[in-house]
Amino acid sequence: MFDSENPIELAGIVKEFKYTNPHTFILLDVKDDKGGVTNWSFETLGPGRMRAAGMSKQTFGVGKVV
Repeated sequence: MFDSENPIELAGIVKEFKYTNPHTFILLDVKDDKGGVTNWSFETLGPGRMRAAGMSKQTFGVGKVV
């Protein structure tokens, strides 16, 4: 599930942002070089820690490219 030895970079469109306790989730649609779309899900900080870091529900709004 975690591989800190082989980080990857992705760019995609936010499909959904679940701003819930105890962790938030970003669901991202990522296009590959052939035009196909893969769905990724990222577990992130809890809402309180996100706010403390200057992020809100709008930071990862649906349709945004990240």
